[in-house]
Amino acid sequence: MSSKHFTATFFILVFLSSPFFVQADYLAQQTRFYIEPSYDTSSRTEITATCQIISGYSYIYIENSWWNSLEVEKKNKYISILKDLTQEFDSKIYSELTSYFGSEWKPGIDNDEKITILIHPMKRDIKGYFRNSDEYLKNILPASNQREMIYLNSSDLDLSYLPACLAHEFMHLIVFNQKERQLGTSEETWLSEAYSEYAPNYLGYLNSSSEYLKSRIQNFLSNPSDSLVDWQGVVDDYGIINSFFTYLTDEYGSVILKDALQTDTTGIASLDYALKKNKIAKTFSQIFQDWAIAVYLNDCSVSNNYCFKNVAWQGITILPFNNFLPYSGQSTLALTRTLKNYSCQWQKFTGGNDDLKIEISSSDENFSFYYLLQNKTKEAPIEIAKMRLTAKEDGSGRAGQIVISDFGSEFSSITIVSCYANPLLAPSSVKRFTYSISAISGIDQEVQPFHPQPGSLEAMLPFPVSKPLAEMSYRELLIVLIQLLLSRTA
Repeated sequence: MSSKHFTATFFILVFLSSPFFVQADYLAQQTRFYIEPSYDTSSRTEITATCQIISGYSYIYIENSWWNSLEVEKKNKYISILKDLTQEFDSKIYSELTSYFGSEWKPGIDNDEKITILIHPMKRDIKGYFRNSDEYLKNILPASNQREMIYLNSSDLDLSYLPACLAHEFMHLIVFNQKERQLGTSEETWLSEAYSEYAPNYLGYLNSSSEYLKSRIQNFLSNPSDSLVDWQGVVDDYGIINSFFTYLTDEYGSVILKDALQTDTTGIASLDYALKKNKIAKTFSQIFQDWAIAVYLNDCSVSNNYCFKNVAWQGITILPFNNFLPYSGQSTLALTRTLKNYSCQWQKFTGGNDDLKIEISSSDENFSFYYLLQNKTKEAPIEIAKMRLTAKEDGSGRAGQIVISDFGSEFSSITIVSCYANPLLAPSSVKRFTYSISAISGIDQEVQPFHPQPGSLEAMLPFPVSKPLAEMSYRELLIVLIQLLLSRTA
């Protein structure tokens, strides 16, 4: 049976099995809830919680054992915080997200229009979660709480970004209803998380002072080569999701996410549909490549496609892998690297002598390579271009090359941006794809051997040099000094 037929059948069963009237929850009501043991600090599967606050759109339940361990002063403080949170939920989070993206399931599996928010102690770095299973009947999934429900970490109640966490989790309820219940299709995990990561941004919570956003930026900078679509649930995944979808909505508007949510396609196909609907000529994969250059340059003076408009992301740039080429003689630096689907790497080459040849080889046609050539006298790159690769004669992949004249004297660096993007590959694929880069310096120079005069400083060195010290640049002399220090400590 197809997923669409299964979903339709399931919701008929829900209608026939659900009561037409459900008694609303009341203050001080105690309820037994199933929770996610992998998130709970004590790995519990069930807890008892008490309804502490009721608002226009929500019930706030707090886990009993944690709550009872608090002093009265602490309890009063948290009640005040949570009352402010429910007011923010009722007046802003709920109304703005549902009016733009669509609503959660109403009155829902429990025939009650209020959302249940359960607060309990969670492991570090877990801000909250949502369980799809709560949207199913207990006779189908016995561990269902049979409510429209989200979970927040009790450790975060003191933090300023609590509304952002609530918005993130509530967006999961909206996506479930809009995709799985109404359209009969389950969204891919990475894109479902992208919707939720964007929700606080849409509401204006992610400004430059937001601790929530600062943590996401740090997550991204610590591992910018993480795969966008291979969701492992680690903090690095949230970092790249936040970065890319901030860029996407900066450039093309939140309407891309809104329209993607309203189609029965999922993942990249849904985003390509939304881009086409809004008459945007680029595909998702092409925008991903633009983003890869933007996170390295982040400079609107070069191109509006290569920078972030969001103030909090302005000035944020990733650090490339640095590769140094000798300033004299002929040299070759060869690198072999791998990438997962929808991930990128940045290789920067400096130094070099005379002409520089860059040779690139890739395992298939889903790789893209851009080079950013930096002149010594200009701040911005003087050239940004996509490298042209052609199929190898032996059918083993693709290859291409560029030659930069007078690289050592005219240019300070060249950066190769390498990305792999295959929209047809399953998002959960762990396969890695191989590419190689060779940087060959001094390709036009005919190297003449240097023979130092007896008794000269060059002759006294414990290693040969390619030319007199008096003819060396500052950097070449620095390299000689470092070699000399290393030889003395060896």
